[in-house]
Amino acid sequence: MQKMFRTKYLDPDFRKNPKTDSYCIICQRDLKDGQSARLICYELDVYDAIHVDDWEEAADEIKARRAPHLESVVYGFIGGNCAKKLGLDFSKEISK
Repeated sequence: MQKMFRTKYLDPDFRKNPKTDSYCIICQRDLKDGQSARLICYELDVYDAIHVDDWEEAADEIKARRAPHLESVVYGFIGGNCAKKLGLDFSKEISK
């Protein structure tokens, strides 16, 4: 039986094309230096954010249920406004 972990759909907006490599994965807006940003962990194919307390456990479980050589859990940045909409407990504060 698989242990369940907390997730929330990111609902990304892919209509914009980021101009830099540092952008919010939800709204696709570029993150500027000094702007508040947060780190999230999410399942790549389904864009489900994983709760901070479940990051390690979820990564192990997802890797076990999929092909271990595939990258299925990744980390990315989100901006402050998108983090609030998602729920701050799904991201970690970082200094950008």
